[in-house]
Parts: sequence; C-alpha cells; structure tokens
Amino acid sequence: MENIDKLAFLGITEKFSESIKRMEYDFGWNLGEALVNNVNPNKDREVPVALLKKIESINEYDKELYAYALEKFNSKN
Repeated sequence: MENIDKLAFLGITEKFSESIKRMEYDFGWNLGEALVNNVNPNKDREVPVALLKKIESINEYDKELYAYALEKFNSKN
C-alpha cells in the first residue's frame, strides 16, 4: 500500500476516461481524444459461481490492493 501512496499518478481502468482527464489536469497535458482499444467482448458473459469463488480466493491480496487504490482515487474527487 505504501508504494501506491508514493505514485505521482493513480488511474483506475474502470474509470479510464476520468483517469485520463485527471492525468491531463495533474501534469498540464492535453492528450487529445482517448482511444478505447482492447475492450473485452465477453464482459457480459456470466462466470460460474464456483469459478468466481476460486478466483476471489486466490486473489485476496489483489482485491485488498485494488480496494485501497480505488478508495484513494475516489477521495480525490
């Protein structure tokens, strides 16, 4: 978590457009229109509950790190 606190910029994939706007503001950049590539075409596909639970259990620390990063991102609003 302490490494996240040292970052000059923190962006969140699910908030891509907002992250880009913040980056432009924070660094005084104008990046132009953001291109959205590599979008998952299966994002609406349902994942079986058993598989989802397995994924969640082996990614416990990642989930904690993401929650911390998201909280930090949201607190800058």
